Amino acid sequence: MRPLPSRRFAGLALFVILGLAASAAKCIENDNMFVDSEGYTHVVGHMTNETDVSASSVTLSAKLFDAADNVIAETTGALCPETVQPHSQNAFDLKFPNPNIQNVVRYEVRPIAGNTVANPLPESHIFLIRFSAARIGPGVFVAGQVRNDGAVTYSNTGLCAAVYNNKGKVIRTLSKPIEGDLTPGHALIFVGALPDVPDEAVQFRLWFTTGTTQWVASDKVTIQ
Repeated sequence: MRPLPSRRFAGLALFVILGLAASAAKCIENDNMFVDSEGYTHVVGHMTNETDVSASSVTLSAKLFDAADNVIAETTGALCPETVQPHSQNAFDLKFPNPNIQNVVRYEVRPIAGNTVANPLPESHIFLIRFSAARIGPGVFVAGQVRNDGAVTYSNTGLCAAVYNNKGKVIRTLSKPIEGDLTPGHALIFVGALPDVPDEAVQFRLWFTTGTTQWVASDKVTIQ
């Protein structure tokens, strides 16, 4: 039997935790569960922010349940990117610490902590260009460039990526630092690989973050 996600009250949970004044919610969407090649269970997906509020240090909790509705495993993790922007999506990959978990019939994901941000992070003036995703053997290879049209040099940059099946479900994610400084007027090349990606993966999306400014995200593109 395929494990089922719990139906969502995640938006209400985050509404309470972050003390939002708006009635709109943050919710868990496009989620999926898989077991990796080493036997570890992951729950992946999006957290969608439908509010005008920014947040930081948001922590998600995931639990696995058996047929008697007993919790048989739980874990916590952060979003990627780590900051939450208004009307946007962040990816997550929650990996359970013990391998070979048996008798899972459903899972549940919810936000359990986080901080509202009074003032949004400044704009980065960064643009993603010439990015692509291609299948090479069992994996997906990601490459592209990010251009800095601003006046600030960025170090410690990084990317997050997600691949999707034809139903829009997240099936794998990637989080990777990018080496080198991103100086004004220049572009930085990034590469990454997601190993052991199922054949059902058909689309790819990228997030680029500096850690000090608003992150930028691509549209979904077709995996070649």
